[in-house]
Formats: sequence, C-alpha cells, structure tokens
Amino acid sequence: EEVPLYPGATQVQSMGGLGVTFMTTDTPEQVAKFYTERLKDTRWQLTGNNNLGRVTILTWSAGQDTLKMTVQAQGDQTMVMIVIS
Repeated sequence: EEVPLYPGATQVQSMGGLGVTFMTTDTPEQVAKFYTERLKDTRWQLTGNNNLGRVTILTWSAGQDTLKMTVQAQGDQTMVMIVIS
C-alpha cells in the first residue's frame, strides 16, 4: 500500500506483500524519477542509487526495513522488481 504500483504498469508477479514485478512502456529514468519523488515524503529514505548501465538499483531504508528496486530496460519496455525486507 505504501509503495504504489507504477501508473499504467502491468503486474507480472506478486510476492505476497513482500514484493512485486511489473512491466511498463515508460523509460527506466521515468520510473526511477516517479518513485524517488513519490517516496521522498514517506518514511522511506533513499540510501542507494546505483546505475549499472541497463540496470538501475535503488535502495530505501525505514528503520530496519529495506526496499530494493531493480529497474531494467528490456527492449521497448521496462521491467521493475520491488522487494521489501
């Protein structure tokens, strides 16, 4: 609930409240910007932003919880995997 599904995205897999994978036609940069802006006024604090070329890994922390987001270009789509631990 506190981490929304990206607008217009198609959910591919759900990990029972601990994570989700989805696809969107927006660019990885658009997805990263959306979540960085959307989560900045929540309990989540951005603690890592690693751009590895075609893959970007964003990490947020809140107390002992960690939110890890992998954003990867796949052809003309972007795959996003979010895991909370």
